[in-house]
Amino acid sequence: MKKPIFLLIPLGIVIYCLFFFATPFEPYEGLSDVTWTRFSFFSYLLLPDEYFAAWIGLDGTVSLFDRLQIFSFASLCFIAASGYGWFLLSLPLFNSWRNTISPLEHWLLSTIVGLSLWSLILLGLGLCGNINQREGIRILTILGILIFFFLKTLFNCQKISASQSGCSSPKPKPLKSKLLKHELPKPELSKSKTEKWSLFKKAVFFIIVPIFSLLLILGGMIPSTDYDVLSYHFAGAREFAETGRISFLPHNVYANMPFGTEMFYVWGMVLTGNSFTGAMIGKTLIAFTTILTALGLYTFCKRFFSEMSGLVAMVLYISSPWIIYVSTTGLIDSAVGMYAFFAIYTALLTEQFSKNKLPEIPNKPELQFRSKNYRITGYWKQINWVAVFLTGFFAGSAAACKYPAMLFVVVPLAVFVAVTTFGKSNFRTVITVVLIFTIGVSISCGGWYFKNYYYTGNPVYPLCFSIFGDSTGSWTSDIDARWTRVHSPHDFYPVTFFHDFWRVGLSSPWNAPLTIPFFLLVFVTKLQCENLQRENLRWEKRRILYFLLVWLVFVFVTWWFLTHRIDRFWLPAVPVLTLFAGIGATWCTEKYWKIMLNFLLILSCVYCFLVAGSPAPGKNNRFLASLSSMRSDPNIATHWATWFNEHPPEHQGKILLIGEAKVFLYDIPVLYNSCFNETLLKEIAATSDPAKEFQRYGITFILIDWGEIARFRSPGNYGYSEIVQPALIDKLITDGIIEAFCPTEELKKTSTIVYRVRTNP
Repeated sequence: MKKPIFLLIPLGIVIYCLFFFATPFEPYEGLSDVTWTRFSFFSYLLLPDEYFAAWIGLDGTVSLFDRLQIFSFASLCFIAASGYGWFLLSLPLFNSWRNTISPLEHWLLSTIVGLSLWSLILLGLGLCGNINQREGIRILTILGILIFFFLKTLFNCQKISASQSGCSSPKPKPLKSKLLKHELPKPELSKSKTEKWSLFKKAVFFIIVPIFSLLLILGGMIPSTDYDVLSYHFAGAREFAETGRISFLPHNVYANMPFGTEMFYVWGMVLTGNSFTGAMIGKTLIAFTTILTALGLYTFCKRFFSEMSGLVAMVLYISSPWIIYVSTTGLIDSAVGMYAFFAIYTALLTEQFSKNKLPEIPNKPELQFRSKNYRITGYWKQINWVAVFLTGFFAGSAAACKYPAMLFVVVPLAVFVAVTTFGKSNFRTVITVVLIFTIGVSISCGGWYFKNYYYTGNPVYPLCFSIFGDSTGSWTSDIDARWTRVHSPHDFYPVTFFHDFWRVGLSSPWNAPLTIPFFLLVFVTKLQCENLQRENLRWEKRRILYFLLVWLVFVFVTWWFLTHRIDRFWLPAVPVLTLFAGIGATWCTEKYWKIMLNFLLILSCVYCFLVAGSPAPGKNNRFLASLSSMRSDPNIATHWATWFNEHPPEHQGKILLIGEAKVFLYDIPVLYNSCFNETLLKEIAATSDPAKEFQRYGITFILIDWGEIARFRSPGNYGYSEIVQPALIDKLITDGIIEAFCPTEELKKTSTIVYRVRTNP
């Protein structure tokens, strides 16, 4: 490598960082006359009291005792999921590749399988109308915990037995096939556990990862202020948990989409019998998924590239402000990213363990491989069908959380397993491999798409309305036109493309400072980094990077051409971005670069910690405040929600919410609609006796947020039902059906107006 590179690369990183830190922080724009740039966050280092003051309650108190129940239940759920996944992958049918992966990889894959499996269990119970059977859910959870500790004890006993017999671990006999003369690839022997850890590795595992893990968990255990979370992630999960059935919700289109991750909320709600506590348990589980992904990046790089690149990738991912933001607000994008990353992981494991030419499917049933406990064909051993199945299962798990994952994850990985198999065997084998992949996808996400097809006739409701329609009649052509208009891209000019490219690469508010420059290092050095110059594996590792690069380009292009281009839709690609960044960071082993790398990582971690822990619109950072104080905090809960929670309507009366969609803030029965669904007021107003209809539905109050309605109706926004007009409300008042209601002077200052339904109109 030429010496100028040693100067140009650090210079390029410095220039990028200067642009990065000079960029204004978008969420703070307009909040004051002073422009707050990213560099401004470092001022908190001089004012630590001011920084940490935002972590405590408004009254200055600190309380963590009320988090004990949330953390305990979340940990037990996590252990239970790990137990079920571990049990499944320990079955003889799935255990054929156990000796080809490390114990940490096996635990990670088992836990993620278990989390998806629990989502499927809850979906199945919900479709049968039994999801609110608390005792049954508790028994299943306890069973998973017992399975985990039983398998852990069994595993430890096997290790002790193996060590006493004079070997560090049982060495499996090479698997041979009658169809091929060669042996299957042997797993690489792990290094001795007595190997001395480097100072950098100690700093990562004992300082950086614990600090950001603690931040993630603390953020997972506090209420969310995000609009989407309060209006359908939490709200839809609560409706399913309270009714005990997962069905079609005509008033909330978003809750009819795949709800795989939201089953974590349902799990917590059913276990505790409390919607708020259960939602916090689910949020904490989502925070755990970020930690799992970070560990997965470490094991991935350690297997395919180097341990150093894995350590850097893990640090960059777990400290990413974007990832911390979505993981602690209750959004599901980090979970989608986890499933997507591990789908790619297992796809590459399939490729790694099937390097040789695959055998054709034998027609003679007697050509089988005999094992101690079961019989399996040599063909299945050769293609490592477990990895193929898990690739489909994880890809389907991502699609069970969000529709775009079907395009971003399932489609490209289906092509990948088909193409990589086609070069090694015949067409019949390709079909079989794709079939295994499809079975995995169908098991993990088919239930959600079948549910929509059963209730609406549209498996991807409300998408593709022009093809499938809607058998319920709740989704009309006019509503679909509104939906399509705001969820489709409109500007395809090159200037717009470069503007969005610039935003993704630099100006997106929650970006990390080193991910993009380290990502580019892989290409600036033309993939000539030390990690790729080992023995005869250089081309293989390049091929992995080329595949990952093609996938990243595919995600960005489809994100730009087929979606409405909000940042959260490309976040599932962040694990792969940080993987590239970890590899790029190890491009050089010179002492000067090691010193600079350590400095840059410290700078990045400090910045990311300051950003992740700072307050911002739509983000709650009162990590140390009591939960009770936060539920009445005006910055977290609306004034009217707090008032109604303290003064619930008599006789279990319901509130009809119009324009207000943050329904999870209300602990009392409410009737509501999303901005795309028709309000119940339209049906009531169209009757000859609206007063009787209000009484039939049990509605005692009507809450109208005119500010939100105006926002929805603003140009380029989602729109709102045209039936809701001041004239209609005035008519109901004139007819003596409703009357204005405002119990305090403070409530008059809001844009929300409440009307009381008169009992004797």
